[in-house]
Amino acid sequence: MRLAGKTLEENGYDVVDYHAFIREHNSGISYANHADDPKQALNDTLDEITGEKIVMNIDGADLAEMARSQGDLSQALYQTVNGGISIDEPTVTKEEWTGEAPAFGTIIHYTPQDPDDYFTIGTSETMPPYTMEDAHNQVNDIRQILENTGLETKEGHIG
Repeated sequence: MRLAGKTLEENGYDVVDYHAFIREHNSGISYANHADDPKQALNDTLDEITGEKIVMNIDGADLAEMARSQGDLSQALYQTVNGGISIDEPTVTKEEWTGEAPAFGTIIHYTPQDPDDYFTIGTSETMPPYTMEDAHNQVNDIRQILENTGLETKEGHIG
């Protein structure tokens, strides 16, 4: 994540912060923290779960493959800890709103899946005057930047 953030900054994006979160079976994302450094976000999240009971949702096929091939079962645990990068983006306002909203709600989500870790890049909601074409261009630009650094990416939802 640190490499992705550095690469984005070198290419004109302002990284606001990094996040780390635990995917918990019962409620989805249960524990999440933000920090200026990805390691700090992870450590804060891990500190938060100390003493908690975590129910994990592990894909049965993945678990069976790990067990049959005598692979590292810690991979199942590794995959429940995810991360993300927040970037600064233009904001828009409307008369009926009390505040501002990000132009795209860009989502840069990190999924650890050793050895095939990847980033999913998408947007939550494109706000006028920006268009869906603008949102696609933003996502494609970020994907290209990360892929040029050797990082794997996938296109996420573009809204």
